[in-house]
Amino acid sequence: MIKVGVRYLSRHFRPQGAKLARLVQYVCRYMGVRDIYVELAIMDDAHITKLNRQLTGRHSITDCLSLDLSDASDRFRTIQIMVNAQQAHRQARIRGIRPVNELALYIVHGLLHQFGYDDTRADQARLMHQAEDQILQTLGYGKVYYTGPKACS
Repeated sequence: MIKVGVRYLSRHFRPQGAKLARLVQYVCRYMGVRDIYVELAIMDDAHITKLNRQLTGRHSITDCLSLDLSDASDRFRTIQIMVNAQQAHRQARIRGIRPVNELALYIVHGLLHQFGYDDTRADQARLMHQAEDQILQTLGYGKVYYTGPKACS
């Protein structure tokens, strides 16, 4: 069973919990994962910067953080995906897309990291971004990943 919880810790994004939960469920099924609980937290710059510092030692804004909270003995895998609604709004303006589409990219990106994708090398990043675009296009978000001159690093 795929369970999804959505929490809003940002006033920069109006609730679309059911739509985002369907996105998470689709990605889990796409990856062949059936027994999982995903907690999705929609955050602002302040919340995610604080967590980024605590988890990675980096004192900077980020678009997404993802954690596997499972123990080896757990029947269900438990994942936490934290995405930055303020960053999604900024990048959406630059890219000329809807903020929810940018936020969907962050969610898919975090999930794919938890399912074994990596983007530290160019060849791996290409595969990851292709999977992101395929998932997002299938669900009607369009081709969101952006590689142009104003892409965020």
